[in-house]
Amino acid sequence: MTTQCNRRSLRAVLIALTFTPSVAFGATLQVGSGKTYAKPCAAFAAAAAGDTVEIDAGTYTSDACNVGAGKDNLTIRGVGGRAKMDATGFAISNGKAIWVVDSDKVTIENIEFMGAAVPDWNGAGIRIEAANLTIRNCYFHDNQDGILGGPPTDGTGEVLIEYSEFDHNGLGDGCNQGGCAHNMYLNHFGKFTLQYSWSHNVETAHLVKTRAYAHYILYNRIGSEGNTTTSIQIDMPNGGLAYVIGNTIQKDASAGNGFLIDFAEEGASNPTQTLYVVGNTFVDGKSSTFIGFPAGTDTSGIVDNIFVGTGTPLSSGALPAANLVGQDPLFVAAASYDYHLQSGSPAIGKGVDPGVGSGFALMPAFEYVHPLKAVVRKSAGALDLGAFQFGTDTGDAGTVAAGGATGAGGSTGAGGSTGAGGSTSSGGGTATGGTAALPDGAAPGSPEVAGESSGCGCRTAPSSVPARAIFFALALLACIARRRRSRCCQPRALNEPPSFSSPSVVPETCSETRSPARGQGRF
Repeated sequence: MTTQCNRRSLRAVLIALTFTPSVAFGATLQVGSGKTYAKPCAAFAAAAAGDTVEIDAGTYTSDACNVGAGKDNLTIRGVGGRAKMDATGFAISNGKAIWVVDSDKVTIENIEFMGAAVPDWNGAGIRIEAANLTIRNCYFHDNQDGILGGPPTDGTGEVLIEYSEFDHNGLGDGCNQGGCAHNMYLNHFGKFTLQYSWSHNVETAHLVKTRAYAHYILYNRIGSEGNTTTSIQIDMPNGGLAYVIGNTIQKDASAGNGFLIDFAEEGASNPTQTLYVVGNTFVDGKSSTFIGFPAGTDTSGIVDNIFVGTGTPLSSGALPAANLVGQDPLFVAAASYDYHLQSGSPAIGKGVDPGVGSGFALMPAFEYVHPLKAVVRKSAGALDLGAFQFGTDTGDAGTVAAGGATGAGGSTGAGGSTGAGGSTSSGGGTATGGTAALPDGAAPGSPEVAGESSGCGCRTAPSSVPARAIFFALALLACIARRRRSRCCQPRALNEPPSFSSPSVVPETCSETRSPARGQGRF
């Protein structure tokens, strides 16, 4: 009887595996002391599409290269801590960056980039020359550019940057040499998403610069924070479909430019020209114009913000009533950039439901938690103005799970930057995302659990095997090994499911004057 039971079980396993597609896992290449590859570039040269390169924590010097074409869906991650790529004093032979990414849908996690410098003042930690790239939990500092690049064809692909820090890029002299270098500068991608990140203290230029057709600047900390030469906080020189939601945006008195957000200052050349600025906290010490844009721009999507400073909120047009201007919002500790609200703040309960803009939910769903974390924004009660809801519990803040989905908006990918659940991606066409659209009103990056581990954790390579078939086969094999006839071979009612539990599973000018000629440069 035991033999018959085991034979039946084995036959079931063989049938399940026969009708299950073959497993396709990429190889894992290991870099570090005593590993197969001593430095990352050697591993990149050996890698194939779909592989994972794991780089041990530590400092890697005198190593710069191209992540060449033909290595699509490559995952590069630091393990055991951040792996530091230090190019200080090193002549970068490609003349562009520590890593030049030429392959599509590459994901880079848990890496630090520093010291990139080249003769044309545009040396970057990463230069992206493919259509799609995901950057997660990385640190870019003391380079000429933090990250720089554009897609092979304007209006295609997307870049997702999340849980990452950009600090003191620019190297100080870029604008004095005929061009500026920035913390980040993305050219005409179809979609650019920056979320849960910290960009600060750039030297002489911009904290965020993007010429993408669609921009999703969501739940970040963006500020000069004591730097006397920072220019514009968020620069979108060609306009586009822009969502600036839930950020803190700060400028010092001595900053080099009078705008915190500058939209379409070089001409509204992107296909769509729509600006939504919702639930942000602006703090300005320069008497600036907080948001600059061409005359005639629709300002109805600028709501639920706090404006602190003596400047003018808008360069033209009327500011909607649901914003706080000219009042002390009672921040917890403005001197240390903590813009949470104290009890009694005039911003509490004064927000309005911003609705949906071009198919994307405008209601702030998350809050940035310093450093490089996020938490679900408290939803009970009336909406507060600014980036923080009074009473939101940030004690369990962590990495919110990013799911794959593009949204409404056609080729620009103008929908939710991330979705609830799913794979780690900012949407269709990115490193690992899907293509299903978010429903109307869905929030970006909906967390499965606030407080989860870092986004740079382990991830298995994609597989074409249905999980249910694998679980079924493993369960039957376990029954054979244990030879427990009472569970494996006990008769059961017709159509009753098996009783096992599923496991959990670019030079440019940087003048003060708004001019169509400003910023042409490399891109």
